[in-house]
Amino acid sequence: MLGTIEVVNRGFTDERPVTLHAFPAEPTILTSPASGRITATTCRKDSTITSGSAPFSVNGRAIVALKTAVPLWRELAVGDSGSDVRALQEELQRLGFSVAADGTLGNTGIGAVNTLRGAPEDDTSSLLAADVLWIPDVTNQVLECSGELGRFVAAGDPLATLRSGDGSAAVVDSPSNLIPGPRALRIGEVSAPVSDDGRVTDEKLLRAISEAAGAVDPDASGARAVVAASLLLEPVTVGVVPASALVAIEGDRACVVGPDGPAQVRLVSSQLGETYVLPSLHGELPARVEIQPDQTTTCG
Repeated sequence: MLGTIEVVNRGFTDERPVTLHAFPAEPTILTSPASGRITATTCRKDSTITSGSAPFSVNGRAIVALKTAVPLWRELAVGDSGSDVRALQEELQRLGFSVAADGTLGNTGIGAVNTLRGAPEDDTSSLLAADVLWIPDVTNQVLECSGELGRFVAAGDPLATLRSGDGSAAVVDSPSNLIPGPRALRIGEVSAPVSDDGRVTDEKLLRAISEAAGAVDPDASGARAVVAASLLLEPVTVGVVPASALVAIEGDRACVVGPDGPAQVRLVSSQLGETYVLPSLHGELPARVEIQPDQTTTCG
C-alpha cells in the first residue's frame, strides 16, 4: 500500500453534449388593409418593420404599422369603444403619446395615428382600418417583400413575409447517466433552464439555437440537429480521487478504501488522472482514501 490521500471536494456541473431538434417557426404574412396601387414603400429583404412606422403607402395614403394586442378590424369613430380601441390606445401610449387607455376612442387617439402616418392634418373624427397595418411584434425582421412599388393590391393581398419567432427546440439525445437535478442548456454564451422533458422555452436560447453554426440541415420532418451543452443549474459537490484509488469497478460504480474500510462510490467524470466521484445512495465519502488499495477489495 502506498499510503493515503485526502479527498478533495469540488463543485461539478456535469456538463455534457446533447443533441437538440430545432423546428423553425412558420413565417407571418402581412396582408394589405387597403386596395389600390402601392405608391411608396420602405420594405426591403432583411430590413425591419417596427410599430409606429409607415412602411407602405397605397394610393398616396400612408399606412402605419402597429403592434396591438387586438388587431384593428373596423372603421372607428370618436366615441366608439371596445377591446380593439383599448389595445390601440395602449400601443399609442407605449409610443409616447398622451392618450388615455380607457377603451373609448377620442380625437387625440386618431390624431396620434395621423401623426404616425405623417398626416397630422387629416380628419380626427374617424379612423379607417385601411390606414393601420397590424404587425405581430414591436420589431419584425422582413424575410421577403411582395408589396413592390407600383404594384396594385387588393385588401388581403400579401405585402411582406416576416420572421415569426425562433421556433421550438427540444433535447432528443442525451447521456443516460446524467446526474439528477434541474438542468440548463448552453449555446455559445447563452444559457437558460430547460424543462424536465427537455423542451426549450427561453426566447434568447431559442434565438441562439436558431442561429447556431454547424447545425445539421433539416431532415424530412423539418428539424435541424443542433449540439448544445447540458449542465446542472446548481453544481453538486464531488470528491476528487486518483484513478489508482478505485477498485471493484463495475459500470459507473466502484469502491474506495477509507479509514473505516471500503465505501461504494459513483463515478461521474475523469480527467488528467483524477476521478470525480459521488457517494453511493445514503453513503458518505471518506475524508481520506488509500492511493492503491488491494485489488481484491469489494464493497461488501
